[in-house]
Amino acid sequence: MLISIVVPCYNSEHTIEELVTLTLKELENYPEYQAEFVLVNDCSKDSTMAAIRRLCEQYPFVKGINLSKNFGQHNALMAAFHYTEGDLIVGMDDDM
Repeated sequence: MLISIVVPCYNSEHTIEELVTLTLKELENYPEYQAEFVLVNDCSKDSTMAAIRRLCEQYPFVKGINLSKNFGQHNALMAAFHYTEGDLIVGMDDDM
């Protein structure tokens, strides 16, 4: 079963990589599940999008979306839903 993990990101250059790594480690306990991540940069003022791009290069199951202005957490979640392919969708905060 595929789980889509959607994360609205704002100024999370220092946490987003750890969030993905720790989530993947936890999912190892549930081999019946596969995951995809949809990470939405909500017009951060730091290098969040660069961190998301690195994750996209490292993992084929990570998708990155870059919003043109700050739309807020709920709208970032809604944007992510258009890119999910999973059987289940889980929303997470970028600060763990």
